[in-house]
Amino acid sequence: MASEGGKHFKPKGQPAPGPGGVQAPRPVSSRPVPPSPYARPVHGAQADASASSAYRAPRGGKSGRSGKRRGNVLSNILIAVGVALLLVAGGLFVKAQIGYKKANDYYNGIAEMAVKDSSGEDGIPQIDFDALKKESDDIVGWIYVPGTRINYVVAQGETNNTYLRHLPNGEYSENGTIFMDMDGTAPGMVDQQTTLYGHHMNDGAMFEPIDASMDQKVFDTFKKVYYITPEMTYVLKPMFTMQVQDDYVDARRTNFDSEKAFTQYLQASLAQAKASAKDAAAEVEKADKVLTLVTCAGQIIPRTTRAGMVCRVVDTIPAQ
Repeated sequence: MASEGGKHFKPKGQPAPGPGGVQAPRPVSSRPVPPSPYARPVHGAQADASASSAYRAPRGGKSGRSGKRRGNVLSNILIAVGVALLLVAGGLFVKAQIGYKKANDYYNGIAEMAVKDSSGEDGIPQIDFDALKKESDDIVGWIYVPGTRINYVVAQGETNNTYLRHLPNGEYSENGTIFMDMDGTAPGMVDQQTTLYGHHMNDGAMFEPIDASMDQKVFDTFKKVYYITPEMTYVLKPMFTMQVQDDYVDARRTNFDSEKAFTQYLQASLAQAKASAKDAAAEVEKADKVLTLVTCAGQIIPRTTRAGMVCRVVDTIPAQ
C-alpha cells in the first residue's frame, strides 16, 4: 500500500513486492486453504447501517460536545452581560441628560427673574438681589464671564458641601450651585482671595469653561470676568489658569500674613500655570485682591486635580 511520497511499506507476514512494484507469487503451502464462509449479500438500509457501524466515533467525542455546549453557555452569558451593561449605560446617559435639562431650566428661570438688564457695556447683567433673596438667603453674588455660559448666581453655605449637589432652593442636582468658599467673607472680594467653586459639567455648563481655559488658545478668549454683589460690580482680568492637586490648600486661603506672602503665593501659582496672559508676571506684582475660579480638571474620572483661574481686580462699578 502507498503512503505519502509514494514509498511502499512491507505488509506484515507477506513477501515484499518484486521489482517494479509487482506482487511476488505466494509460496506454495501444503495445507489446503479453507474457503471463505459464505455470506449473503446485504442491500439497502441494512447495508447503510453496516457501513455506518464500521466507523467508530472519535475518541473524546462526548467531551467535545460538552465543551461546545459550555462554550455556547459562556457566549450567551457574555451577550447577556453586554446587553445589561448597554442598558445600564443608556439609563445613566438618559438620567444625566434629564438632570442637565432640569438644572439648565432652573438657572434660566433664575436669570429671567433676577437679571433686570444686560444691554450695557459687555452685556454686564444688572441683578435684582432682592428677588434672589426670596429664593435663598445664602445667595451672595453673581458671576459673569462674557463669551461663555458662565452667568450664574453665587451662594455660600455653612460648609463647602452645602451646595455641592444642591440648587439654591435646596433641591438636589448633580450640577449643584456656584458657591463661595465657606471661609470667605461675604459677599466676596473683601479678602485678599475670594474663591468660587463650580462643577465641570460634560454639557459645558457651570465651570467647565474654566477647565477648558488651561488651553492657551481658549484662555486668550477670556478678556474679562465680572463678579457682582449687591453693592459693587468688580471688573477682573484673568492672569493665568493653573492645574494643581486637589489638596492645594493655598487656593482656598482667604488672607495671607503679609502682602509679600500674598505675592509669593501668586508667583508660586503662576509657576504651575497651564495658560497665562502675556503680562501675567507684571499683573501678579500689582494684584492686591484676586478672584479664583476653581473646578475639576480633565476628562478622566475620578478627577484628582483642579483647574484654577486667578483674576485680578482692575476696576469697580458701584451698584445703581
